[in-house]
Amino acid sequence: MEQTPSFPQVHTKKRNKSLTIIPLVGLGLFIIVVTLAGYLYSTKQLTFAFGNASSNVRAAAICGDPVINKYNSAMNYQVRGNDTTPTLDGTGLKELEKDIPTKAGYANDPTCQTILFWIAIQHTDATKAQTALTALNSLHDQGKYVDSNLANNAPLSTFKDTIDTLTIGSKG
Repeated sequence: MEQTPSFPQVHTKKRNKSLTIIPLVGLGLFIIVVTLAGYLYSTKQLTFAFGNASSNVRAAAICGDPVINKYNSAMNYQVRGNDTTPTLDGTGLKELEKDIPTKAGYANDPTCQTILFWIAIQHTDATKAQTALTALNSLHDQGKYVDSNLANNAPLSTFKDTIDTLTIGSKG
């Protein structure tokens, strides 16, 4: 004679199905939400902002790609001319130091200010480096940041230490 399952056995089978289905539905919904958010983010229809989102401002690119490329090339240690020792391009750095201040709006471009800072450091000019750092701190407070394609850059928090090291080195 065939036995009918008792109530606890029937209830356990339904519970097992529920315990299997609920996580799968949750996982499916999670995948859909993540996929949708990724699509919206990649099409620039969704932006993730952390901190004070209202202060994030895209800075005008006075020192855009041509200046950045020239700076990156000048700051790259390589053999130049007839010399066998890798060096920076001093002439290129001097040209940038001369040309950047002639550009309208350079004072409000964090990339220009960062380039001027590192050129001042290379020329061991703590005064010019401090001037650029002061401008950079002000721009940073406004939510304006350096172009990420700029080589040899460091976190803004280390710039003051760099000036201090330069000042100590020039006194000794």
